[in-house]
Amino acid sequence: MPADSSQLRAVIASARGQNFVLDGPPGTGKSQTIANMIAHNLALGRRVLFVAEKKAALDVVHRRLTDRGLAPFCLELHSAKATKSAVLKQLGTAWDTRDELAAAVWEMRADQAKSLRDRLNETVALLHREEECGYTIHQAIGRVVRDGKAYTPRFGFPLATQHSRADIDSMRDVARRLGIAYQSVSDLPVELDDVTYADWTNGWQEQIVASARALPAFLDDFEEAVAGLAKATQLPTDGDSRKDGKRLTVLTNACLAAHGYDLRFAFAPDMVEKVDAARKGIDLVEAYLAEEQALSASYAPEIARRLDLAGLREAWTEAGTRFWFLSALAKRKVARSLAQAGGVAGKVDPESDLPRLTTMHDLLERIEALAGQASSIPGWRGLATKGRMSNPRPSGANSFDMLLPPRQTGQRI
Repeated sequence: MPADSSQLRAVIASARGQNFVLDGPPGTGKSQTIANMIAHNLALGRRVLFVAEKKAALDVVHRRLTDRGLAPFCLELHSAKATKSAVLKQLGTAWDTRDELAAAVWEMRADQAKSLRDRLNETVALLHREEECGYTIHQAIGRVVRDGKAYTPRFGFPLATQHSRADIDSMRDVARRLGIAYQSVSDLPVELDDVTYADWTNGWQEQIVASARALPAFLDDFEEAVAGLAKATQLPTDGDSRKDGKRLTVLTNACLAAHGYDLRFAFAPDMVEKVDAARKGIDLVEAYLAEEQALSASYAPEIARRLDLAGLREAWTEAGTRFWFLSALAKRKVARSLAQAGGVAGKVDPESDLPRLTTMHDLLERIEALAGQASSIPGWRGLATKGRMSNPRPSGANSFDMLLPPRQTGQRI
């Protein structure tokens, strides 16, 4: 049965005939240790008397021995097991079991035990064999367990790599010099964290020094530009040139992006309603284009306005209720009618296209309902409006979506 080092010490002490007290809190394996001691002493040809204050303790140890096939060698002398017939029965079972185990069986099992022991000893020898680097595997594991931290660097070497003592000494020296270098830079200000250049040279150092000397003049120009922009816009500032510069840069970029657009709608009393209508219009246009792209064929532009969709759906549903042969003929007829009315030269799939065309018809009506308000915003041209879907990066007076303010704004100007 499994045992740790302290439990094995108790088993060996019992085999040597030593007197001792086995103490430990509940759940630490005392019963299993006692079962191991009994089994070990039985293997040595001894008789073992095990007594306990409570029957439950006897049952636990007996059950563990039974699980390992040692029940025939146990004689229970407590409670109902202490009767004459029960004792004779147990003795008969032990005697029969002894006769069944021939000498050859004992030798085979002894050889198996020796083979297992030799394999375990080989593992122990491998763990304690000193490698070329001067460490044993046991020592290496111990160092990792003792000194390994979450921030410890992890190196990956090919499996066939062999390090010599000189290699280990060289790596120790590199680690020592890295530690000295780290102590020199560990207290540097966080502002230098953005310096990512890894190859230090004298020329690079001179370039950094020259740039640092020129930086104050650039900062003066930057603060002067921020102050001039704040004065021109008459916007309040916080006195922090970096924060003020960032906010004013956002404003400047917005002004440059809006140059050349007719933004009179932004000053209308109902500007919010118009922008909301334009937003909804863009979403509807995108939904319409998505449905159009999913059709089985290329239909005429805005064909959903002119098709008798109710009649086509009714004919398609009725065709599905007919006998299979007649149903196939009727469905082909509906497909031809849909293709002809939709301006399609090839085949169409009414089963998937009719629901999409119906959705497109509803989207067209909703887009037209928003046209009254959205049309006052430059760039709105119904389905021809260029928004996020048709022009993800708007550039030019024909782009519509960039004229609208962001849906959510967390930037204060």
